[in-house]
Amino acid sequence: MPTATPIPFEPLPPEELKDLLDRLIRPVRQTFSTSYTPDGPVHYDNSGLLLEVFENTYFHLTGRSLAQEGYVIRILSTEDYWRVNDEEGAPAMKAFAGWCCRAKDDGIHMFVQADNLLPTALGIVFHEVGHGLHEILAGLGWGQWDSEPTHLEVMEWRAFVEAIAMAFTVANFRVLEEQTGVETSMLPYGAYFHEPAISAMVDSVRTLENAEIYGSEGYYRGRLLIWTAMLYDPELTHLRTEFERNGRLSGASMYELFLKLVELKGGEISAYMDSVTPDNLSAAQLEITNTVTRRIGRKGLEYPELGPRMFDTIILP
Repeated sequence: MPTATPIPFEPLPPEELKDLLDRLIRPVRQTFSTSYTPDGPVHYDNSGLLLEVFENTYFHLTGRSLAQEGYVIRILSTEDYWRVNDEEGAPAMKAFAGWCCRAKDDGIHMFVQADNLLPTALGIVFHEVGHGLHEILAGLGWGQWDSEPTHLEVMEWRAFVEAIAMAFTVANFRVLEEQTGVETSMLPYGAYFHEPAISAMVDSVRTLENAEIYGSEGYYRGRLLIWTAMLYDPELTHLRTEFERNGRLSGASMYELFLKLVELKGGEISAYMDSVTPDNLSAAQLEITNTVTRRIGRKGLEYPELGPRMFDTIILP
């Protein structure tokens, strides 16, 4: 659980956070890069900027600092990421952009392969810390059922934990937008969003039972869970009202949905998912499609390079 000892953290004023984001994104940069000069190669490490942006959004979202939570976020180049995965006895995780968590004496470690453009790397950090915060708040593992779970229950668990991390990701991007005025939930004119991504969300209800644990179906079912929880959970009708009024949920509201899911235990997940998933998903699919359509094309989008890489902020409420 988080330490009760207050650790001072002074967030940047919005205008300074905006300036920091400007330095992070313009021009679009890699987290790690190398330039070759007459004097030899010059290596750049922008991971400090990345973590500073995240630390500020995290504080505005949760009211706590990363240091209070005891996180150790390891931003790694591909070479270092592969080496560390071997050291951690997790070579299979080389296939993923990040993972969480390892509990160590100095805190909860999460690992991010950040040889990506910085907007993408920032999204990976948000996602993995979402898993980490879930672990801190709920302490959940695989042994939360009264009996051996079925494959479908395992897959629903997989979708559930991914929904939690994706809700946390979107909450942070929305807070970043609210603090800086930089649009994070729109695609610029001329962008194309693949319709099959929405169909895959709806089809995941049917395909999840035979899916692989680390396949894409769990992610799509997790996204659908966020939508159906917002649309059909009677305890979240105020979030649906907000969405219908504004066309999106605020950072605080998406964080509220995150916390709602965090409260669920392993044996409760299937029943909850059933309770918020109607037999006919055509209305939900239409709502998702219309929402994504409205988010494509905005004249004067300030950071056109930001939107296309923020998949979950575009497709989630």
